[in-house]
Amino acid sequence: MCVHSWANSGTSDEMKLPFQKYLPADPQNITYRLAFLTFMVAAILGCLILLSIWAGNTLAMITTIARFERTHTVSRLEAKVSLLQYLESRDLTAKKNFYRSMGATQSYNKVFSRLLELRETKSRDEFASILLNTYAEADEHTSRVIVNRIGMLHWHPIVKELVEYAHKANIEGEHIITLATRVMAERDPTVQKTIMAQIQQAENKFIEYEHSFSRRCSDLADIISQYVSYISLVILILSVGFTGLVSYLIAYALLRQAADYSKELEKSRERLALVIKGSSDAPWDWNMISGEIYYSPQWYKQLGYTPNDILNQAELWKQIIHPDDYDMANDVLEVALTSGFESYEVEYRLQHKDGHYIPLLSRGFISRDESDRPIRITGTNMDLSERKKMEEELRKNVEFLDKVIESAALSTWISDEQGTAIRANPACLKFFGATEEEIIGKYNMLQDSVIRKKGLMAEVEKVFETGEPANIVINYDFGAVDHVEVKNAARKVVNTIFTPIKNSEGTITNVIVQSIDLTEIRKIEKELLQSRKMESIGNLAGGIAHDFNNILSAILGFTELAMEDSEVGSTQYDSMKEVYVAGKRAKELVNQILVFARQTDDEKVPVRVDRVIRDTLKLLRPSTPTTIDIVPTIKSAVSVYANPSQLQQVVMNLCTNAVHAMQKDGGVLEIRLQDLSAEEAAPLQEDEAQSVRYVELTVADTGTGIGPDILESIFEPYFTTKGVGEGTGMGLAMVKSIVEGCKGKITVKSELAKYTSFTIQLPITEGQTVQEVQSPVTDISGTEHILIVDDEPAIVRMAEKLLRGLGYQVTTADGSLEALALFQKNVQEIDLVITDMTMPVMTGDVLAMEIRKIDQAIPIVLCTGFSEKISEEEALSIGIDAFVLKPFSKAELSGKVRLALDKQI
Repeated sequence: MCVHSWANSGTSDEMKLPFQKYLPADPQNITYRLAFLTFMVAAILGCLILLSIWAGNTLAMITTIARFERTHTVSRLEAKVSLLQYLESRDLTAKKNFYRSMGATQSYNKVFSRLLELRETKSRDEFASILLNTYAEADEHTSRVIVNRIGMLHWHPIVKELVEYAHKANIEGEHIITLATRVMAERDPTVQKTIMAQIQQAENKFIEYEHSFSRRCSDLADIISQYVSYISLVILILSVGFTGLVSYLIAYALLRQAADYSKELEKSRERLALVIKGSSDAPWDWNMISGEIYYSPQWYKQLGYTPNDILNQAELWKQIIHPDDYDMANDVLEVALTSGFESYEVEYRLQHKDGHYIPLLSRGFISRDESDRPIRITGTNMDLSERKKMEEELRKNVEFLDKVIESAALSTWISDEQGTAIRANPACLKFFGATEEEIIGKYNMLQDSVIRKKGLMAEVEKVFETGEPANIVINYDFGAVDHVEVKNAARKVVNTIFTPIKNSEGTITNVIVQSIDLTEIRKIEKELLQSRKMESIGNLAGGIAHDFNNILSAILGFTELAMEDSEVGSTQYDSMKEVYVAGKRAKELVNQILVFARQTDDEKVPVRVDRVIRDTLKLLRPSTPTTIDIVPTIKSAVSVYANPSQLQQVVMNLCTNAVHAMQKDGGVLEIRLQDLSAEEAAPLQEDEAQSVRYVELTVADTGTGIGPDILESIFEPYFTTKGVGEGTGMGLAMVKSIVEGCKGKITVKSELAKYTSFTIQLPITEGQTVQEVQSPVTDISGTEHILIVDDEPAIVRMAEKLLRGLGYQVTTADGSLEALALFQKNVQEIDLVITDMTMPVMTGDVLAMEIRKIDQAIPIVLCTGFSEKISEEEALSIGIDAFVLKPFSKAELSGKVRLALDKQI
């Protein structure tokens, strides 16, 4: 608190630190300023200390010089003694001792006399060596110190005097040596005394110089000692000042940092308070020593309590926790406390003030003392209500998606990012004939050898590379995939859709693969194509039938007229008869084409199949070679709902084909008719009621057979294996059309060079009478006036002759407009109108309506070559009195005319 108070007031004008204006405003710069000052003061102190050390070494050098001085004084005395000994005894050893001692003394003097030259020669090592050689007791370090110090102090006057004294002493020393040499060479005692007196004088001067040298050395030592004192005082002052400055800066930095820390602490407290206030978590603090718990305002708000509602004690937690969660939460806490954990987290429910329970995630951080005993727990409670709600929604969505995938009728499976199957719905497993064990985790679409062989792998790989969906259609055999083994693999035409799934970063994580079975669709497409082909053929057949029937009408009509004018049995009559028979066959052929093309509306009645077979065999036997045996096996006498003529055409066509297959080598033609049992008829029921019974007709031969490569094509129009001119290719197509029109089914089995068997299954008609074929109508004559209208002049002339031969009055017209004009002009005279259906400008039915506007009671007969645009029922429904299909015979035309005229009576 004190630091905080100072931090708050330290920046005011009343609380200014000394020299604060010289200090940096930013406390962070104090460290850099302190470091700089420390460096500078340390550098100064270092220099002073080095100077002090140098001065001390210089004093040591002076002391050494003094010691050297005493040494060379001793040497000089030793030289004098040695000289006297030599003079007394003439001992050569004494002589050597003299020169040695004097040489040592002179060497010392030479060093100091040549110090002035030191600055120029820079040969300090030389003098150090001289000193070493001269004084054995002087070490190398001491010698170098003397040389270096005196070299550095050469500028000082005292040093110059020392050098001068040493030089003079050196001169006197050499003079002594010279005199001593003379003494030692002189034999005369008197002369020796004289020379000895001179030596004494030179020695006195030498001693004088040495004393002066010693005195000036003392003076130099005193001066240097004063310098050392001054330097020590400066060092002391600087040390004290620096210490005070550093202490001041450190104190200032600490105070500034304390103030800043206090500010930051206050800001941290404010931020913490804001974070706690804005957080959905509820902090709490449990003092385990006292048992007291601190609950934050968020804690109270989270559970709907106020501080006055509850006590801040640990026992409260036991009172409001859900009974089912207490043991689990308590166990977690016990384990955390006893196992040395630093933290724990646990989910449980606490009771809200209004009574409901709130799911919470409690996190606790444990504090322990030195003995690892827990003393405090600090934690937070996070409200999991929204998360639990979202998890529940997510769970429901996942369950829903699972149900959608599992119950989807469309084959669906999912791969991972590598293309490996990780899930497949039942429809997928059934679709491909596989089990989960066979494909999940094993099948990989990027390794599918079937897709690769079909050249479609690039499209699949593109899905994983670009993330774009793909759609491929493939004739797929799951059993041909190399890297998986599937026992009941399916083979189908499949349309497969690949849909990639991306995460939030745009990376493909899965691919959904959905497959549509096109096998049946392709079959239906093929049948539809066949149906369209048949429709086209039907349209073509209708057009041909219209024109051809007009031609046949003229051929048959004029042939019949020619036969009437010829004598029966004559060559002309027989020729006309052949022409007439050929025309009738042509008419039947056109009839077959129209039946096949569904252009005729043939009436179906109950027909006895056994009778049709017997009647057909009567016609077939005379024209069948004797090498072919016909074996009928008829075990049924039921009826089917069919057109009698068409059913006879079916039997005749199949038998004729069988005879043709055995024409070369002979064989057996077997015709079987039998009722089917309930079990045999069951596969045929389909949309029929279960009570429907079936009869089976089989036509089999032992002929050349049909190859498997063409077996599926034999029912297609114009397909034939016969030679040119031997077949039209319409027989089996017409047979299939008739059978299917009767709601039946036809199948074929064959083997080359062995047999061919056609089987027809037809539903049996119960409780209806078989309709017998009526006798043909004979020619009927009359005298009425008839208007004939047709855009074919040959048909007009033929019909005119036929009707005039029967006694009728005839007026003709070559077009509908001409006929309408004639009728308006002769409306009172015309008794009946015969009109063609297909004519330019105005069709026959429209012409009939226009004529009826003029005379509502006029009988009208409508003729047509085919009934695509109008049938007999439609014609009668619009008021047409009679309907005639071309080509017609004289009897048919006369009967219809008489029928229409008699209606008006």
